[in-house]
Amino acid sequence: MAAVADVNTQGAASPPSAQPTSVPSTAEGDDTHVVILEVDESYHRYYAVECEADRIGKIKDVLKSPLYRATCAEFVGSGLFLFTVITTVVNYPADQALGVANLLAPIGVATVFGVTISTLAYTFGDVSGAHLNPAVTLGFLVRKSISPVRAALYGTAQFLGATCGACLARLVSDWDLYDAGGRGVNYVTHGHALWQALIAEIVATAFLVTVVLHVSYLATKQYGHGPLAIGGAVLVCHLALIPITGTSINPARSIGAAVASGSNARHQWSEIWVFLAGPLIGGSLAGLNPLWGDGPRSDAEIPQPTPAPGLAA
Repeated sequence: MAAVADVNTQGAASPPSAQPTSVPSTAEGDDTHVVILEVDESYHRYYAVECEADRIGKIKDVLKSPLYRATCAEFVGSGLFLFTVITTVVNYPADQALGVANLLAPIGVATVFGVTISTLAYTFGDVSGAHLNPAVTLGFLVRKSISPVRAALYGTAQFLGATCGACLARLVSDWDLYDAGGRGVNYVTHGHALWQALIAEIVATAFLVTVVLHVSYLATKQYGHGPLAIGGAVLVCHLALIPITGTSINPARSIGAAVASGSNARHQWSEIWVFLAGPLIGGSLAGLNPLWGDGPRSDAEIPQPTPAPGLAA
């Protein structure tokens, strides 16, 4: 028996009708009937197609959701960041290894970190906010500017992306230069105690996250200089901390480089707690800063810039 789908007034096909069959009850003294629905194969196929279409629709909705796109942006941005900076870090000391003085190496490395972050902030800022750093994400969470779910997704994406980027940097680098350049890992340099490194990471990260939280205001973003300020903060933090820890201020950066290094030759794993606790404490302190009040300010609450003389209409 062939089942034919009816068409409703909106033009959508309705499921094939099931065929009822009356079967007498087997209970003694009961002359009622039990109705059994004999559902044919086309009925099963109809709902199988409907369920599959529903699953596909849900997947498409997830892929188009802002949260999914933002999480992917954090993964890609963190990967690009680590690939760029680790490749730079392991190749700049090459001149020193060859006996050539390279006094500009720290400035060059710090500049690459700052410019890379600034560029990625312009690129992914409208998608995810371009945190690219669990300490920054924690600062926004403490400030109650993002939800715990978003913070967890961001953090996971940042750690995974950073690890992939660092591994890719190792893949494309000459091993001798990679090893001579310290493998791009963070470690406490000779002459500094662990507590000194910890305090340095806390203060520098609090400085960075304070800048990020401040320039996240709507009006500041509209002026377009937010990423420049963030990149500048990253640059000066690196100039200050390179002689002490190599500068982490980003737990994902330290974890990614340590995983890619494949060893503990420079105590990067035994000292990893410094580069986790320091930035996370610094990010939390920045988020707790009472200057932020209850939340971001509106345009009306922010003083508008005054045009320079001669530029006013």
